[in-house]
Amino acid sequence: MGMVMTLADGKNHTLFDAKDFQWLIQKYIGFEAERYFETLVQELQEAADYTEQKVNSDLSSYEASLESNTTAFQDIKEICLEMTNELEFGKRLNRSTLNELVRKIQKTINNQI
Repeated sequence: MGMVMTLADGKNHTLFDAKDFQWLIQKYIGFEAERYFETLVQELQEAADYTEQKVNSDLSSYEASLESNTTAFQDIKEICLEMTNELEFGKRLNRSTLNELVRKIQKTINNQI
């Protein structure tokens, strides 16, 4: 859907996109003004493209971090299950085994920090 714009001389012009507006600038203000407008639009597009790339990069980094944390928590959960089994079903409390399992948890946490 176009936009109707009334100029200072009373003439109406229908604009469908930025190129129509650019044409009006060139026709009524001049070539230099039209080139200036084109440069502004191009700079804004480049800034928008950069922002989009940055957002996508940050999002990818965040997603990778979440996946890594999920894996770490799953590893810790398995280690805790081993500890629980050792405490519940072990014939005798083996401090060395428990100490080794706690160190595995600490290593997993340190790798995430």
